[in-house]
Amino acid sequence: MKESCLCHENSALLHRIQGTVCVKVASLIEDPNANQQHLKNAIESARRAVLFSPNSIEFAHFYANLLHKAPNDSKGYEEVV
Repeated sequence: MKESCLCHENSALLHRIQGTVCVKVASLIEDPNANQQHLKNAIESARRAVLFSPNSIEFAHFYANLLHKAPNDSKGYEEVV
């Protein structure tokens, strides 16, 4: 996924898919540090998907949902709003 996103870095759909993969991997990992890293990667992928497709409600919802669920600082909450 990382390689595909590098080759097609402006593809919102690829970033959305990568975000989904990161969330799924995070759900399988018990180590809190590794889990957090995968969630951070998912959030970044979701942010890029929204950046490249700002009119996509689905991408925006995915991004906001990740920001809302991830333990984060108040900056994440502001971005959700």
